[in-house]
Amino acid sequence: MGYDVSLHKVPAELKGQHIDEDVLFDIAYEEDEGNLLHYTNFSIGNPNAADFASVFDLLLTNNGFYKIVTVDDYNQARNRLQTTSLNDSLLERVSKFLDTIDHELQKGETIFFWCD
Repeated sequence: MGYDVSLHKVPAELKGQHIDEDVLFDIAYEEDEGNLLHYTNFSIGNPNAADFASVFDLLLTNNGFYKIVTVDDYNQARNRLQTTSLNDSLLERVSKFLDTIDHELQKGETIFFWCD
């Protein structure tokens, strides 16, 4: 048992529509994983989970938590990363998420974290 963290993009056909938690849930759990950008998981009690969550300002839970990511969120995460000491493995995971977030936001995509 542990925490799953995934990064998804909202499909083009939903752009401009009202996006609520139910819509994000459907995207996160749809059979077609074409909108899944990144995925990682942590075992309960793993200190890396708390460090990862603190960089991205996430609530790790098994009850479902979503967070739409904005440019401001991205910039804050980059700033938090500079003041946080991470082991090499976790730094690599965080960097991959940050690179993808930057790339998708520059393309104008709506992206979100789903934690479950």
